[in-house]
Amino acid sequence: MTMMDGCTHVALGDTSEHGVVPIKPVQRNDRDRSKRIRLLEPDVLPVPPSPSSRIKGNIYANAQGQRVKWDGTRLCRLCEEGDCNKSAIGATGYCVGHGGGKRCQEDDCRKSAQGATDYCIEHGGGKRCQEDDCNKSARGATGYCIEHGGGKRCQKEGGCNKSAIGATDYCVGHGGGKRCESSACLFYSDPRDRGYGGYVAPRAMAVTRSGISVDEGGRLCYACLGSLFPECVTLKVRQEHLVLAELQRRLPELEEWFLEWDCPVAGGCSLHRPDMLWELPSFYFQIEIDEGGKAHEDDRERLAQIQRSMGGDRTGLVLRINPDGMLAKRQHRDGEVKYTATPQFTDKMDAIEVFIRDTVLAAMGPTGMGCPFGSGTVTVRKLFFSRYS
Repeated sequence: MTMMDGCTHVALGDTSEHGVVPIKPVQRNDRDRSKRIRLLEPDVLPVPPSPSSRIKGNIYANAQGQRVKWDGTRLCRLCEEGDCNKSAIGATGYCVGHGGGKRCQEDDCRKSAQGATDYCIEHGGGKRCQEDDCNKSARGATGYCIEHGGGKRCQKEGGCNKSAIGATDYCVGHGGGKRCESSACLFYSDPRDRGYGGYVAPRAMAVTRSGISVDEGGRLCYACLGSLFPECVTLKVRQEHLVLAELQRRLPELEEWFLEWDCPVAGGCSLHRPDMLWELPSFYFQIEIDEGGKAHEDDRERLAQIQRSMGGDRTGLVLRINPDGMLAKRQHRDGEVKYTATPQFTDKMDAIEVFIRDTVLAAMGPTGMGCPFGSGTVTVRKLFFSRYS
């Protein structure tokens, strides 16, 4: 070290003409830099010295440049990852989602270790079911897994032993979990009466002819998903879809009065879904495709509820069709197994078309106001059910 006349400072490094060549400051890593930058952001203020002047829920910067949130009683350090506002776990500086807290000790596993154990739930960590020979994870404070009665159970009156879903008090079958948000299901004031919202609308959609609509990102039940976005349910094609699609192709005259396809009647009083429904000037026409010859579609109470949804004492014709023998599952060249038309398909579709033209279209007459049945009644006709009669 050298001293210059009249100067009492210590010279560092190489010197020249009373000048000082400063040592290059130590570079901090990106995370340290991000902390310093946050202190300069206008929406992150220093922590007020008095607790009474701190606002609950506000985010501040402490003396070390770390973001903290005031919860009303103490300052909680926040995750250092980007703009994440979750609490940091332990001394890691990060929330669980970004790698904070104790991690599972299983090789190549980055999940959080559970409780006092060194492993995640998947690898045996956390509290286990107390049932003999069961190693599944115990739910809540019950000491048992879901299969053996652990966790919150459905609170339906009369008893139900299934698990309650999410923050609700009911299982899926009794209205628990996320429910459908389409306009058709929102008609029901009680969310439990709406369909289970297991799907998400990829975009906003409104179908004018049926009055069904949904916002982008809205929850949808399977029936409303198929009605609003039929391209999203093509991997679950059933026999009824192919038969009804062929009917629409053969009978374009009915398109003007089309109302619903496997969806509750918009504005109606029931969640029952007709397979396909047309609202004609003097009566409504409903088709049910009973795969396997099942009889559930002939439930008269179900048909009565659909009639009430159409206007109480509205006259209706229900055509039940047994599609057995019309389609068969076959593996195609692309390896996918699909329903394929059999030799019976064309003959039976011809018979269905003739029935509808003679019984429905012809009965309407030139004015379209004709009705072949008694006022206020629901008439059921069946095709191809001889072996089930």
